Amino acid sequence: MREKGLPWKPRKDAGESARARFELARVATATPRSPHDLTEEEAARAIRAIECKIRILQSKKATPEEKLDILAWLGAMTGIAVRNVNTLLWILWDIDLEKSKCVQDWIEDGREEGRSKGRRAGRKEGRIEVWRLAARETIRGRFDSVPADVAERIEALRDPARLKRLVRAAAEAATIDAFRAAL
Repeated sequence: MREKGLPWKPRKDAGESARARFELARVATATPRSPHDLTEEEAARAIRAIECKIRILQSKKATPEEKLDILAWLGAMTGIAVRNVNTLLWILWDIDLEKSKCVQDWIEDGREEGRSKGRRAGRKEGRIEVWRLAARETIRGRFDSVPADVAERIEALRDPARLKRLVRAAAEAATIDAFRAAL
């Protein structure tokens, strides 16, 4: 007797063990690798994902593009449920998900988020560098040179607000030693 949704007959000795069903699915679908570190619960979740994958691929109602998008979502949800990257890769090993419109959108969203974070980090780094330069130039204008120890300490600072206060301290300090005390 076939299990509901599976295109193969389980071995009699497999019983209800999800790990055994998972191994059956691996053999039946001729997948190239099998993760061995699954708990019984993870194996049960993985076998449900395999059953869904089979149903999606056998569906006559969905177009190939729709199937890819559905499989992409299945992969995302399986990744949340199983939390084992090797198992997720194993389940979807034969599907070229990069052609899925959903996956392409996710990749583009990730790239845009990365660009946005990069721009924010770049602006912050730029503000820090401007305040460092302002502090050094104020010291140079007041005391003719910037001692090496002071320059090193200024370069080590990463807080724009603190650097801004140092520019004011450099403008108000009577001596370089007074500035060092403020630094």
